[in-house]
Amino acid sequence: MKISFKKQPRTTGLAGIGNSYQTTDIKVNKKIIGYIYPPTWRSKDNNWKINIAVEGCTKDDSNCSWRWVNLKYKPENESDGRIWIKKHLEKVLNDNDLELHYFED
Repeated sequence: MKISFKKQPRTTGLAGIGNSYQTTDIKVNKKIIGYIYPPTWRSKDNNWKINIAVEGCTKDDSNCSWRWVNLKYKPENESDGRIWIKKHLEKVLNDNDLELHYFED
């Protein structure tokens, strides 16, 4: 599993003041599987968040083919999130019996 990352374009205008960091795409085999979200002006804590898309839907909603999983790990910065994902993504997927959902670019 080849994991790579790509920063999204910086937010401009007045929205860029409250969203001063760029969101980072998480890619596996050159396809997006999730995001590393930065803190914004509305964040209660100053931590980043990691979300990945997995196959399957929740018990309540049978009309979907995939869902978001919010990881409990909250990195201090983007580089910590990148390192953590590279080390732990396969373990998280295997331990929780999850399969990645791939988005097209």
